[in-house]
Amino acid sequence: MTGSQVTTQGVQDYWKRIVEECSREIAELPNNPLRYYKRAQAYKGIGELELALADLTKAINLKPEDPQAYILRGGTYRQLRQPDLALRDFSTAIQLNPGDANAYLLRGNIYKIEGRLEEAVADATKSIELDPDQPQPYVLRGNAYVDLNNYDGAIADFTKTITLDDAYTNAYYFRAMLYHRIRQKETAIDDYQRVVELSPDSQAGKLAQRKLEILTALEADESMDEPFEENLLA
Repeated sequence: MTGSQVTTQGVQDYWKRIVEECSREIAELPNNPLRYYKRAQAYKGIGELELALADLTKAINLKPEDPQAYILRGGTYRQLRQPDLALRDFSTAIQLNPGDANAYLLRGNIYKIEGRLEEAVADATKSIELDPDQPQPYVLRGNAYVDLNNYDGAIADFTKTITLDDAYTNAYYFRAMLYHRIRQKETAIDDYQRVVELSPDSQAGKLAQRKLEILTALEADESMDEPFEENLLA
């Protein structure tokens, strides 16, 4: 068994112990919402999403004013590919706690996936206003700007992400793809090389290596049009 397999098994065992502990506590105190919330986290940890969903719904019924339960359930709905229900829960969490930058980020990600680009930009911008030092909202807004053909805005946001976290691999990758698209070849190559340096074995690193092979084989006046890949997480 490899080291990663041992680590994975250890994490699974940990979450299973949490399920058992919470189940015993729920049997004694069936109206404690925190126990259902904790068990839902554990169920998510072992991939039992439907069981997590049931526990989160129970926790919400017991304590409907808790925004974190809606956020966790919204994330579970997202994993189950139910974006409308995820949006509903994230929106409820925002109503309960309008100062939560993460809730806007999570809802904005759903809007982006669903092609609701202006709403994605609005939520990313609000998340930035609430917590300007977090890099993820800039990546979200940058990718939405790409789809809106606001390339200057996208480059600015990817660059801001890198300023906040100079090891943020995907920000370099997204910026490289955009430079590639607008035919700034040398700048694109620099960013792709940085991705490979930072994370050669990641999905972004392997894609960047392939892009470098393509770019270095192209003549200066040769077309470099490619679709903007959206399959990497922000």
